[in-house]
Amino acid sequence: MPHEPHIWGSSPFGESPATFFLLGASPTRPKTTKENPMTDGEMEEKFRSMAQKHLSAHRVDRLLRQLWALESVPKIGELIAATRA
Repeated sequence: MPHEPHIWGSSPFGESPATFFLLGASPTRPKTTKENPMTDGEMEEKFRSMAQKHLSAHRVDRLLRQLWALESVPKIGELIAATRA
């Protein structure tokens, strides 16, 4: 059956309306779009979940602090070095 977005309980992303409500998104505007951006907390959580696969928790914390303060990092080489496992 083709997707029918007007039917309650369906979405073009395969999620239920309750899921979108709990995540703060909508079936027509998923998270990470310009109209429905991720919060700082959501970005940090996503970053941690990806980075922890490659870096220790201490290094993830340090890198995250540097990224949040990117404008004040004196040398970009320090930031690049922090990304190396």
